[in-house]
Amino acid sequence: MARTRAPSKGRRKIEMKKIQSEDARHVCFSKRKAGIFAKASDISTLCGVDVVVMMYSPAGNPYSFGSPSVDQVVDRFLLGNLLQFDANTSLNLNHVHQQLSQEYMDLSNQLEAAKDRSVNLKDRIANAQTQEFDVARDINKSSLEQVDRLMNGYERLKVKTVTRITEILRGDANAPMVGGSGAASSITPN
Repeated sequence: MARTRAPSKGRRKIEMKKIQSEDARHVCFSKRKAGIFAKASDISTLCGVDVVVMMYSPAGNPYSFGSPSVDQVVDRFLLGNLLQFDANTSLNLNHVHQQLSQEYMDLSNQLEAAKDRSVNLKDRIANAQTQEFDVARDINKSSLEQVDRLMNGYERLKVKTVTRITEILRGDANAPMVGGSGAASSITPN
Protein backbone atom coordinates (compact mmCIF):
# COMPACT_ATOMS: atom_id res chain seq x y z
CA MET A 1 0.00 0.00 0.00
CA ALA A 2 1.42 3.32 -1.03
CA ARG A 3 1.87 6.03 1.50
CA THR A 4 0.25 9.27 0.71
CA ARG A 5 1.78 12.51 1.76
CA ALA A 6 0.04 15.49 3.02
CA PRO A 7 0.00 18.14 0.34
CA SER A 8 2.91 20.58 0.68
CA LYS A 9 2.15 24.17 1.47
CA GLY A 10 5.18 25.26 -0.61
CA ARG A 11 6.99 28.53 -0.15
CA ARG A 12 4.91 30.99 1.70
CA LYS A 13 5.48 34.58 2.63
CA ILE A 14 6.43 34.88 6.28
CA GLU A 15 4.88 37.67 8.27
CA MET A 16 7.60 40.02 9.60
CA LYS A 17 7.32 39.96 13.37
CA LYS A 18 9.51 38.82 16.22
CA ILE A 19 9.67 35.06 16.59
CA GLN A 20 8.20 34.22 19.98
CA SER A 21 9.98 30.93 20.63
CA GLU A 22 13.53 31.57 21.88
CA ASP A 23 14.92 28.34 20.38
CA ALA A 24 13.30 29.05 17.01
CA ARG A 25 14.68 32.61 17.16
CA HIS A 26 18.26 31.30 17.69
CA VAL A 27 17.93 28.79 14.84
CA CYS A 28 16.51 31.42 12.49
CA PHE A 29 19.32 33.83 13.39
CA SER A 30 22.00 31.21 12.67
CA LYS A 31 20.55 30.39 9.25
CA ARG A 32 19.89 33.99 8.20
CA LYS A 33 23.29 35.22 9.45
CA ALA A 34 25.07 33.03 6.92
CA GLY A 35 22.75 34.29 4.17
CA ILE A 36 23.33 37.95 5.05
CA PHE A 37 27.11 37.45 5.07
CA ALA A 38 26.90 35.72 1.68
CA LYS A 39 24.87 38.63 0.25
CA ALA A 40 27.38 41.14 1.66
CA SER A 41 30.22 39.21 0.02
CA ASP A 42 28.30 39.15 -3.29
CA ILE A 43 27.63 42.90 -3.31
CA SER A 44 31.28 43.59 -2.45
CA THR A 45 32.51 41.39 -5.30
CA LEU A 46 29.94 42.46 -7.91
CA CYS A 47 30.00 46.19 -7.22
CA GLY A 48 33.58 46.63 -6.00
CA VAL A 49 32.57 48.30 -2.74
CA ASP A 50 33.79 47.95 0.81
CA VAL A 51 31.19 46.31 3.04
CA VAL A 52 30.88 45.67 6.75
CA VAL A 53 28.04 43.83 8.46
CA MET A 54 28.00 43.72 12.25
CA MET A 55 25.34 42.09 14.37
CA TYR A 56 24.71 40.62 17.79
CA SER A 57 22.98 37.29 18.27
CA PRO A 58 19.95 37.05 20.56
CA ALA A 59 22.38 35.66 23.16
CA GLY A 60 24.51 38.81 22.85
CA ASN A 61 27.43 37.33 20.87
CA PRO A 62 28.95 39.66 18.27
CA TYR A 63 29.38 38.62 14.62
CA SER A 64 30.93 40.61 11.80
CA PHE A 65 31.84 40.35 8.15
CA GLY A 66 33.98 42.80 6.25
CA SER A 67 35.38 43.11 2.78
CA PRO A 68 38.35 43.74 2.52
CA SER A 69 38.42 43.65 6.35
CA VAL A 70 36.20 44.86 9.17
CA ASP A 71 38.94 47.00 10.76
CA GLN A 72 39.86 48.73 7.53
CA VAL A 73 36.31 49.65 6.61
CA VAL A 74 35.38 50.73 10.15
CA ASP A 75 38.53 52.91 10.36
CA ARG A 76 37.64 54.47 7.04
CA PHE A 77 34.09 55.14 8.25
CA LEU A 78 35.19 56.61 11.58
CA LEU A 79 38.04 58.73 10.21
CA GLY A 80 36.00 60.01 7.27
CA ASN A 81 38.03 62.10 4.84
CA LEU A 82 41.04 62.42 7.12
CA LEU A 83 42.77 59.60 5.33
CA GLN A 84 42.79 58.75 1.66
CA PHE A 85 42.22 55.02 1.39
CA ASP A 86 44.01 53.45 -1.52
CA ALA A 87 46.57 50.69 -1.95
CA ASN A 88 48.71 52.32 0.77
CA THR A 89 45.97 52.38 3.41
CA SER A 90 47.99 50.40 5.92
CA LEU A 91 50.87 52.86 5.51
CA ASN A 92 48.49 55.75 6.25
CA LEU A 93 47.19 54.00 9.35
CA ASN A 94 50.74 53.29 10.49
CA HIS A 95 51.59 56.97 10.02
CA VAL A 96 48.57 58.01 12.09
CA HIS A 97 49.51 55.46 14.74
CA GLN A 98 53.08 56.81 14.85
CA GLN A 99 51.82 60.39 15.19
CA LEU A 100 49.48 59.44 18.02
CA SER A 101 52.25 57.49 19.73
CA GLN A 102 54.58 60.48 19.47
CA GLU A 103 51.92 62.81 20.91
CA TYR A 104 51.36 60.35 23.75
CA MET A 105 55.10 60.24 24.52
CA ASP A 106 55.32 64.04 24.43
CA LEU A 107 52.38 64.39 26.79
CA SER A 108 53.84 61.72 29.10
CA ASN A 109 57.14 63.61 29.21
CA GLN A 110 55.33 66.88 29.96
CA LEU A 111 53.41 65.16 32.75
CA GLU A 112 56.62 63.78 34.28
CA ALA A 113 58.25 67.21 34.06
CA ALA A 114 55.22 68.79 35.75
CA LYS A 115 55.38 66.18 38.53
CA ASP A 116 59.09 66.93 39.03
CA ARG A 117 58.36 70.67 39.17
CA SER A 118 55.61 70.02 41.70
CA VAL A 119 57.99 68.07 43.95
CA ASN A 120 60.61 70.80 43.57
CA LEU A 121 58.09 73.51 44.45
CA LYS A 122 56.90 71.57 47.50
CA ASP A 123 60.52 71.29 48.68
CA ARG A 124 61.07 74.99 48.11
CA ILE A 125 57.89 75.84 50.04
CA ALA A 126 59.01 73.64 52.93
CA ASN A 127 62.42 75.37 52.93
CA ALA A 128 60.77 78.81 52.81
CA GLN A 129 58.55 77.91 55.75
CA THR A 130 61.61 76.76 57.70
CA GLN A 131 63.37 80.04 56.88
CA GLU A 132 60.25 81.96 57.91
CA PHE A 133 60.32 80.28 61.32
CA ASP A 134 64.03 81.07 61.63
CA VAL A 135 63.39 84.74 60.76
CA ALA A 136 60.47 84.91 63.21
CA ARG A 137 62.67 83.48 65.96
CA ASP A 138 65.52 85.89 65.13
CA ILE A 139 63.24 88.93 64.85
CA ASN A 140 62.81 88.99 68.62
CA LYS A 141 66.56 89.50 68.93
CA SER A 142 66.77 92.20 66.23
CA SER A 143 66.99 95.96 66.66
CA LEU A 144 64.47 98.41 65.19
CA GLU A 145 66.88 99.22 62.34
CA GLN A 146 67.27 95.52 61.48
CA VAL A 147 63.49 94.98 61.54
CA ASP A 148 63.03 98.02 59.28
CA ARG A 149 65.58 96.62 56.76
CA LEU A 150 63.83 93.29 56.94
CA MET A 151 60.46 94.93 56.18
CA ASN A 152 61.94 96.79 53.20
CA GLY A 153 63.47 93.56 51.92
CA TYR A 154 60.13 91.77 52.20
CA GLU A 155 58.42 94.61 50.30
CA ARG A 156 60.99 94.32 47.47
CA LEU A 157 60.56 90.54 47.45
CA LYS A 158 56.77 90.94 47.29
CA VAL A 159 57.05 93.24 44.24
CA LYS A 160 59.45 90.83 42.51
CA THR A 161 57.18 87.87 43.31
CA VAL A 162 54.09 89.58 41.91
CA THR A 163 56.08 90.54 38.78
CA ARG A 164 57.29 86.96 38.32
CA ILE A 165 53.81 85.52 38.80
CA THR A 166 52.50 87.95 36.18
CA GLU A 167 55.25 86.85 33.75
CA ILE A 168 54.41 83.18 34.30
CA LEU A 169 50.68 83.76 33.81
CA ARG A 170 51.38 85.63 30.57
CA GLY A 171 53.31 82.59 29.36
CA ASP A 172 56.76 84.11 29.69
CA ALA A 173 57.89 81.48 32.22
CA ASN A 174 61.40 81.27 30.74
CA ALA A 175 62.16 84.94 31.29
CA PRO A 176 64.85 85.51 33.90
CA MET A 177 63.58 86.54 37.30
CA VAL A 178 63.94 90.25 37.98
CA GLY A 179 66.80 90.83 40.41
CA GLY A 180 68.21 87.30 40.02
CA SER A 181 68.23 84.74 42.81
CA GLY A 182 69.99 86.99 45.34
CA ALA A 183 66.75 88.63 46.51
CA ALA A 184 66.23 86.17 49.34
CA SER A 185 69.69 86.80 50.75
CA SER A 186 69.08 90.56 50.93
CA ILE A 187 66.21 90.18 53.39
CA THR A 188 67.82 88.06 56.06
CA PRO A 189 68.54 89.93 59.30
CA ASN A 190 72.07 90.59 60.45
